[in-house]
Amino acid sequence: MLDNLRILHSHSNGVCLVSHCSKENVTLNLPQSGCVCVDCDDCPYFTQNESKPDYIGIREGRTSSQTYWFVLEMKSSVRRPNEVIRQLQAGVDKIRNSPVFRLNNSPETIRPLIVHGRGRTRVADRVRCYVTYGSKKFEVRNIRSGGSL
Repeated sequence: MLDNLRILHSHSNGVCLVSHCSKENVTLNLPQSGCVCVDCDDCPYFTQNESKPDYIGIREGRTSSQTYWFVLEMKSSVRRPNEVIRQLQAGVDKIRNSPVFRLNNSPETIRPLIVHGRGRTRVADRVRCYVTYGSKKFEVRNIRSGGSL
């Protein structure tokens, strides 16, 4: 599955594939193996004016039931919490509807995550705290900057 996602994003010589996540002085550590992550800002399959998350990726677990997609929005501060949820939902919609994220045996588990700066307002405490994938709802979780996936 990971190799298939890499192949789907090889159009830019892998420029949009990243090994760590960092925006606005907010970081998240990714596992060194079993994980592929796409920087949506560098991915040509997203347009400039399109709502999008910062990162979309897949993490393989030891079994297929432990494998999941993750959608990340990195925020040092929050001015418009509803916009953050819209960005996460846009990423989930891209996974579901775009050929560049369509994989054989694709997991149907999504982990929408807001990575936030230390001591900042937690977005999911202030707005609708889920995204939908088909008929399934997935709770938006918060992770502090510097944490791990």
